Amino acid sequence: MRAAIEAESAADVIRLHPYVLFYRPLSELLWWAGAKLWGAAPLGYHVLHLALHAANSVLVSALAARLLGSRIAAATAGLLFALHPIHVEPVIWAACQPDLLATAFALLSLLLLEAHLAATARPAQGLWLLAALTAFGLSMFSKESSLALPGVVVLRLALMSPVPSRRRTVGIGAAYAVVLIAFLGWRFSALGKIGGYKVSFIFWNTVFPSAPLRQLGAFFFPIHRPLLLDTGGLALLAAALLLMLAGLIWCIRGLAHVPARRLWFYLGYLAIISSPVWFIGNTIAADMENSRLAYLPTVALAWLFGDICAGRHAGKQFNFFPPAAMLLAAAALTGWYVVPWKQADALAQDVLAAGRKLVSELPPAEQPPLLFVRGLPDIHRGAQVFRSGFEPALRTAAERPLLIRTVARHAGSASVAAEAFQFSSLLPNEYEVAWRGDTKTMEIVRSGTIRAPNARLSGSSP
Repeated sequence: MRAAIEAESAADVIRLHPYVLFYRPLSELLWWAGAKLWGAAPLGYHVLHLALHAANSVLVSALAARLLGSRIAAATAGLLFALHPIHVEPVIWAACQPDLLATAFALLSLLLLEAHLAATARPAQGLWLLAALTAFGLSMFSKESSLALPGVVVLRLALMSPVPSRRRTVGIGAAYAVVLIAFLGWRFSALGKIGGYKVSFIFWNTVFPSAPLRQLGAFFFPIHRPLLLDTGGLALLAAALLLMLAGLIWCIRGLAHVPARRLWFYLGYLAIISSPVWFIGNTIAADMENSRLAYLPTVALAWLFGDICAGRHAGKQFNFFPPAAMLLAAAALTGWYVVPWKQADALAQDVLAAGRKLVSELPPAEQPPLLFVRGLPDIHRGAQVFRSGFEPALRTAAERPLLIRTVARHAGSASVAAEAFQFSSLLPNEYEVAWRGDTKTMEIVRSGTIRAPNARLSGSSP
């Protein structure tokens, strides 16, 4: 994201010079365009994320209508996907734009594939398939989380109606595989390697069966444990668990109305799409951190919920109250889980205000001052405060050229690098700066210039 914002042109973004681990030029291009249009103002990014999430919810609903042929399934699946609290992190956090964009193109590819299967004329079939493959390629250019989509396509062709001929199934699967191989070749030529996170698959139980169970647990029990405990204690946490358990039991009883082939499709989708995340060992934490990793996989569970509602309605066993209560509970939790992000934003503004005042008090020099900053807050109740955006944010707020290096993010953290830095000497115009969260102040701890009394500067709350 930082490389895209600092790039001088769209060509610089696509050339991929600053990238190390990932190849996401389409997402980087969108960040670059956002930086040119609204700069560092957060409103533009929030509007973009809400628009992408709304589009994805509509695509989930449209695919449910195509796959299941039910308006009830389409409506309930789309609403659950839109309101589910597990999606708070990817919708609010600007760094999750690749997840939203990749999901949009992946779902669009599946919808275009349905149009290809429904077409009767050969030219129309070819055009729809070409459009579906193009959307798949754009999804991978947004984020590599959609690399497993060809497996979902084959699963859909094998299990969901209409089921095409074996020859046609092989042809479509091969076409998706060709696009995938072409992307991996392009990615390798750009990075000089495949790139990405390190695979941490060591023992079989690292992935199976614990990872699928954790995935399902986070969907049916989206518990933000620290927030619930801090707000209402054990009583509130227990009440939330009981309500979610009742919803899970309602869904389990409704599985009798879901055909076996469709149920296997939903579970297979979840396993195939989630497998890249499972193999790198990332899981959703108790404070809902990393829930962005479940954004694309939970599409299948939203379809399952819609299928259960449609099946109960067709079987004359549909009661409007349980699904409505679950949707209202999901909406309430979503609104509640936004609170830590607002608090994290206020905390970030405090830090930046203190940093801006500190920089304004530094003596003038020919070269930009170099700040070594430690004690920065990283996460507040699962909400990101500063992950990698502190440096450009402070440079923008200070309106002065300066260099910034982060020594240790968490206040009081002890790492080898941080300890070693304490014994290193500073050159002139270099400063070690510490954030004090208890007093909302930023303090010069050491200076490479002639030592002056410590400057203690306060940041005002927004």
